[in-house]
Amino acid sequence: MKKLLILALGAIALTLSSCDSKSCRCYELVNTQWTGPNTTVTAAGTRCSDLNNHYRVCNEMDDPILDPRDIGVDTKKK
Repeated sequence: MKKLLILALGAIALTLSSCDSKSCRCYELVNTQWTGPNTTVTAAGTRCSDLNNHYRVCNEMDDPILDPRDIGVDTKKK
């Protein structure tokens, strides 16, 4: 029984270690103020800009750090 448990835990660890991921630097809109930068983890093949939406702006970790006050708010209705 112990050997089976050890094999199961090893298989889980191997599966988790094979998942490639990367970190993105993100800024979040809270009320009317942008906060950040915060780190968000995503799949290795994903561009950080793919995480962007109306309330989040992300860039690559090797991009310059933004001042949250410099991020514009899009007030246009879609």
